[in-house]
Amino acid sequence: MTKVANDEESERHQMEQMELNNLRKLKRKLLQEKQIAEKDCELISNELQQHIHDRKELENLARKLTEQLESVQVEKQSLMSEYQANQEAINGYNSELKDLKEELANMKNVIAHTFEEELRSAAHTSIINQSKISKKH
Repeated sequence: MTKVANDEESERHQMEQMELNNLRKLKRKLLQEKQIAEKDCELISNELQQHIHDRKELENLARKLTEQLESVQVEKQSLMSEYQANQEAINGYNSELKDLKEELANMKNVIAHTFEEELRSAAHTSIINQSKISKKH
């Protein structure tokens, strides 16, 4: 029985040794997985920090662009108001120019009629003077 007991003890010892070796392998594997997980976690954390930094930069850029857009919109509104005022002034000047052209045309007509009347009057006076001169001779 001792041999049987020794064989059983030896077999139990081998089983325990295999189990211990398996546990050691499992422990190494778990440690490797833990290290890989920690590295992955660190990479993800760094990536997250980069995304947070990028987001802050994008928010700042968005704020600056919004301010620029508002400034451009205010400038556009100012320019539109100035444009409308200029258009009104141009329309006023065009109306005034039209009135002045009409007045100039009227003055030219008056001058032309006056000149024609003076010519007729001068011609009539000349005829009368010639007739008086002819009667004297």
